[in-house]
Amino acid sequence: MNKKVANLIFLFLLTGVCALYAQNDSIPEYKLSEIVVLADRLPAVETISVYEVGRQTVQKLDVKNAQEALVHVPGLYFSRTTKNEMSFRIRGFEQRQVNVYFDGVPISVPYDGLVDISQLAGDNFENIRVAKGASSVLYGANTLAGTINIITALPGKQFSYKWRAEGSSQGKIFTNMLLSGSVQKLKYAASLALDKAPEFKIPTDAPVMTNEDGDERDNSTYEKRSANLKLQYELNSAHRIGAHLSFIDNRYDVPANALVERPRYWQFPEWKKNIVSLNTEHILSGRFIVRSIWFRDSYRNVLESYDDDTYSTQSRGYAFTSIYDDYSLGGIIYPQYNWSASNITRGIISYKNDVHREKQEEPAPYDRYAAGILTAGVEHEIHFSDRFKALLGVDGNYLYPLEAEDLSLRDPIFLVNIQASMRYLYSENWEIHGNIGQKSRFPTLKELYSERLGRNVPNPDLQYERSLNAEIGFRWNNSRGYLETGFFQHFLTDHIVNTQVGEGLQQYINIGKVVSRGFELDLRRNWKSVEILANYTYLYTRNRTEDRISPYLEYRPAHQINGLFYYTPVSALMLGIEAGYFADQYYQNPDNLKWGKLNNFGLLNLKGEYNIIQQVSAYLRINNLLDSFYYSEYGVPMPGREFFIGIK
Repeated sequence: MNKKVANLIFLFLLTGVCALYAQNDSIPEYKLSEIVVLADRLPAVETISVYEVGRQTVQKLDVKNAQEALVHVPGLYFSRTTKNEMSFRIRGFEQRQVNVYFDGVPISVPYDGLVDISQLAGDNFENIRVAKGASSVLYGANTLAGTINIITALPGKQFSYKWRAEGSSQGKIFTNMLLSGSVQKLKYAASLALDKAPEFKIPTDAPVMTNEDGDERDNSTYEKRSANLKLQYELNSAHRIGAHLSFIDNRYDVPANALVERPRYWQFPEWKKNIVSLNTEHILSGRFIVRSIWFRDSYRNVLESYDDDTYSTQSRGYAFTSIYDDYSLGGIIYPQYNWSASNITRGIISYKNDVHREKQEEPAPYDRYAAGILTAGVEHEIHFSDRFKALLGVDGNYLYPLEAEDLSLRDPIFLVNIQASMRYLYSENWEIHGNIGQKSRFPTLKELYSERLGRNVPNPDLQYERSLNAEIGFRWNNSRGYLETGFFQHFLTDHIVNTQVGEGLQQYINIGKVVSRGFELDLRRNWKSVEILANYTYLYTRNRTEDRISPYLEYRPAHQINGLFYYTPVSALMLGIEAGYFADQYYQNPDNLKWGKLNNFGLLNLKGEYNIIQQVSAYLRINNLLDSFYYSEYGVPMPGREFFIGIK
């Protein structure tokens, strides 16, 4: 037997002979309803390695978008890229290896499989759940490394409203409004958000940079606008229907890389995203339930590349206009059959059609690329006793290219994933859990047809990615908090990377093997007036391909520490400290292709909030208190100290 497989099987079997427990109300779980955003009254499906950011934490952090709510999640690391997008990695896996859901809809730009969740403006998040490793098969295809499930504010029975306004010392403004309530059997929630910023200030101790003169970061402005409407109608006690409309209208600049020899001068004058979805739930008998979601997720963006840092002319060879108009159209059906209270079978049948359309100028016709993904899966939850539970799942996924402009279609790909999870409850305060699973990811349209979508050499032999994921974890908790640790290991094969092949050309290839292993330690503790949340992640990620140029992979810090401390000396006043530290990560210099070590950095934020009158509070916060200079990625300096004042 392969040694690494044997080690993982041993790790999983070990979870069956160790004995620890946690109370039911503290068991990490997700609700299938949170995928379809309806069945909040139904029993939850339990899974492993889920970290939840709830509404209270979202409010304490004063977030302005979905990304800011997740910066303190263990094992999750964000970096701002040279395209001025917020990219994330989970336990060493890249963002395109993670499925992101927004109110039940799988969201990603069909072209490259990515979505910048910092573009989702607002603070109306009910909860956000991050599932790591071998996530449930009910999340569908391409969940190689896990899922992020973003749930916005739920409709309520009673009328309520929420409003927030904020300004900063650097000229930023943010405002958000939410209304919710019901009219007879119809529940609703509606929200509007605006987030606008001028060029941000760089820390005063910034070093000399080739393409940045300090003070204000050139070409770094943005403006984000969003509107959401969520409806839910109860036909009767057995049938409910819901709808969700989401509209995003943004624009943002792309600062030039501060260190490279040949910077690019980009702006996105248009970045739009719209979601239209319909959700249903039908309780067909005491045992059989069917839920579904039908959706259209669309993206339109315009990228302008200019001659120089005046951002006014487009006459040189590298200047261009690029227009993308992409959409995904699909549906997901979730059947569930309850054999008994301790034996439940759930399934998924889904189809998603991804379409990428691009052109250089109006009114030219679009080049069109498309592929369909069909998924069918089933998982069974069994309770061997009140203390011992297990979950087994398997799914099949089929990708078939549909259109490729004037290129030959790639061959279809069929994948099978399998996983198992268990949980053992031992006493009033202890638990042990574990999981193991084989996961996979299809190549994106960008990777399949890169010879037309950029300066790339075609690779008709490009394969899908596979990963064998395993984890074992322990948890202790009581009424005041919990302490949890998890040990994980991932074997990724046929990892897809974009490599330099000379003469300014690149090629997507499968590099072979990547190994990631590490552990997470997570603490939450509450006293009468004090709340502490702290976590530490150790990550070891290496490229194990035989002919590798470097053993490293970019932007995967080996050490990550997060801490939140809140103190309430009197009922009307809350004081907070938010801290993070990130160390030992690497980058590849785009000019000479040499590998280097990125700066270690730490961040410290302070906050004070005072309740003026009932339901009205004012707050003051200082981000990057020490005015620390650091690069998020090579050549991407981040903002310095900034003061915020707001009311909500």
